[in-house]
Amino acid sequence: MKIGWILGAAFLSLAIVIVALLATTDTASVERLSAHETLDGIDVPVIGTVGDFPDPAHRHVVNVTADGRIVVEGTTYDGEGPLIRELKRRVGEMPNAALVLRVDGGLPWRVLESLIVSCGSAKVRRICLAVRGENDGREGALGSLPPHVDDGGRTLRLIAQQIIDVAPTTNHVQLQVLFADLRRVWAKAEKKSVLLRIDPRTPTRTALAVIDVAVRAGVESIDALDSSTYERSGLRFEEGSAPSSLRLNGRAIERSSVSDPMPPTQRMNLAVDLPRLAFCIDDRSDEHPLPAGFAPK
Repeated sequence: MKIGWILGAAFLSLAIVIVALLATTDTASVERLSAHETLDGIDVPVIGTVGDFPDPAHRHVVNVTADGRIVVEGTTYDGEGPLIRELKRRVGEMPNAALVLRVDGGLPWRVLESLIVSCGSAKVRRICLAVRGENDGREGALGSLPPHVDDGGRTLRLIAQQIIDVAPTTNHVQLQVLFADLRRVWAKAEKKSVLLRIDPRTPTRTALAVIDVAVRAGVESIDALDSSTYERSGLRFEEGSAPSSLRLNGRAIERSSVSDPMPPTQRMNLAVDLPRLAFCIDDRSDEHPLPAGFAPK
């Protein structure tokens, strides 16, 4: 009888532990998204700068699959128009809520950019990107205030100290070299700003990796040439020019020995924000000519 009681108590304790673990796993918090907020099959981009999610009581999560399907809490929205209308409704009910964009890393940059700008137009006050830590693979967030859309591209371009051209074939070795170069040029700089000229076809995971490098190197403001302006400007990476797929101020980032490698990172138990993010939509300045490897379409 005593043995049976002990075994029964042991099984009961095990059941309680299992239930508790399952409940914990599916509980929304600043450290994790719940099951009803996420969607399986999304390859969330991996970067080094990862922090906490917004408060679960004041956030909405938008999932976007590799084929462009948009899902929010189990509901599929047919394109950005219906999504933005739904977001405006939610903003009206909860003005201070944050938006988490959980997009597949294989989506082209132009898709994420369009979502960010559209969500900003829906008066979302805070936009976060779901990302995974490069060390532990855990999901977290990289946050920002709504992006500023500026039609003074000439001014933005003249202000930006460093011009970074990004193409779809950018690789990890080039990112290491870019980090070292930015640290070097910013060692005594009073202003640490960049203008990103990202080929719209570039995978989101690659674009976010470049932004992560700039953040880890100490950037204070980021201006990004919007995709439509990029194409109107005649910028387009030639697919056969792999060595030129990442450039800093027109100079190709090549394979080389890196004297200042990116330091290892740990997920931070706090919200992590991007510096000021602005999209430049009027890039008429010819202060920086097209770099080699990029050519008119």
